[in-house]
Amino acid sequence: IREMTVSMSSQAVEIPNATETAADLAVPESVLETLSSRFRAAGLCVALLNDDGTVAWHDPSPGPFFQRYVLPLLQHPDVAGQVAARGPSFREPGAGPAAWHMLPGVVVAGFPHLEKKQQVGVVVVAARHSGFSLGEDVMRACGRLGLDAQWLARQADELPAYGDEAAICQARLLAGALRD
Repeated sequence: IREMTVSMSSQAVEIPNATETAADLAVPESVLETLSSRFRAAGLCVALLNDDGTVAWHDPSPGPFFQRYVLPLLQHPDVAGQVAARGPSFREPGAGPAAWHMLPGVVVAGFPHLEKKQQVGVVVVAARHSGFSLGEDVMRACGRLGLDAQWLARQADELPAYGDEAAICQARLLAGALRD
């Protein structure tokens, strides 16, 4: 389990949408949509990251917690830079899923997506962390995103909480489903 922290600048940043088109994705979009709908029911959000940490694709119908909080944070340039610079290297054969704490109150578990023995991206599932609370980091992120913290807490309360091992287990399930 790797710990990664994000220090966002004090200025609000406009968050871009995922930049890839369906033709550029390492995994067919229809496959990602089908899998994301299955994992959405478990309180998870599926995304595909490029090797540089940018979001190539994400669940097109995430719940409000993910739509307004997790995805904008995941798409933040500081997070992408940390994923690329300090994130785990999956390039070794047999590398399995790992969990990270890149976002306050959220656990992100992911695994490499390989084509012809080359890593072409990282598939991740994001979940509300079991330790989610309206602490300093979450409050700071809410301020940056213009979110009401109490609203976010209500949205988080509606989701199941995942610890690191549970998130890794879900990432393993996703990896198996993707192989099928």
